[in-house]
Amino acid sequence: MLSKGSIKEEVKESLKKGESIVVMTLRSLLSEIEKKEIELGKKDEGLTEEEMEKVAMGELKKRNEAIEQYEKAGRDDLAEDEKKEAEILGKYVPEKMSDEELESVVDGIIKEKNPSGMQDMGAVMSGVMAKVGNKADGSKVSEMVKQKLQNA
Repeated sequence: MLSKGSIKEEVKESLKKGESIVVMTLRSLLSEIEKKEIELGKKDEGLTEEEMEKVAMGELKKRNEAIEQYEKAGRDDLAEDEKKEAEILGKYVPEKMSDEELESVVDGIIKEKNPSGMQDMGAVMSGVMAKVGNKADGSKVSEMVKQKLQNA
């Protein structure tokens, strides 16, 4: 289970082991979680596990974009650092659904909603995203829903 307490505990352990990259990455994640708590007005009660996973996913996405940019610029040293950080953050992101699992959910929602065409894509998308949560990328879901609605 993802919690601020578990992240702080890992920071302590990493400090003892001298793993500076882990400490830096997790402190950055904690900072982003705290910013999100303030933004959502949840400073006292804290974020839900799902909300924390979304923050971690956002941080992972930033790292992956940075890796891409550094590689384009020929800065492999900086890309390696970002890859290490991405690997650390990967532990805090839920495992993604396989394409087959996602397709099964999309098919189920399409049967349930019985859309009449592309104009109902929003209703199908909201149904799918409610069911899969953080386990599937929104752009991947959108692409799959669009393809299925166009072929229907």
